[in-house]
Amino acid sequence: MFPGHFAAGLALKVIEPKSPTLGLMLGVGFLDLAFGVFVAAGLEGGGFNHFNTPWSHSLLMAVSWSLLFGALFLKSGLRVATVMSAAVMSHWFLDLLSHKPDMQLWPHSAIELGLGPRFGGLGGWLELLLSVACLGFYVVWATRPGNQRRRWAVVSLIIATAYIGEIIVVP
Repeated sequence: MFPGHFAAGLALKVIEPKSPTLGLMLGVGFLDLAFGVFVAAGLEGGGFNHFNTPWSHSLLMAVSWSLLFGALFLKSGLRVATVMSAAVMSHWFLDLLSHKPDMQLWPHSAIELGLGPRFGGLGGWLELLLSVACLGFYVVWATRPGNQRRRWAVVSLIIATAYIGEIIVVP
């Protein structure tokens, strides 16, 4: 659920407003971007029922990617770098809620994580609720006095997120 990942990035923007918004949006999507590259390279793949994502979505690699991504922002300060790292890790935690057990602990680990089935198929709904909460957190912050320049961006983002969500949900 891409809108959920983007909503998490916006919530992180509230935590550290100096974090570049584009960097946050790239961060929350980084694991999926890496997955696309690794599929093209023949390193990852899978099907709808089970993904093979050892180099992009295993816990060890998600931590590694998040640290590397955050390091790119150290010039902006430790707090910004930490928030950028958290953007990458937020993707992994949101996927953990909705995925079937297909997220390995480390590349090619026999242990695979995913809580989606434990919620009786409601993992996606739980992710959606967290996403709405994150987006609400950002909207409240962005519409406060002093943040007027963000208001139209918020309106545009909500419309775009709803549109993308409809494209994904409605076949």
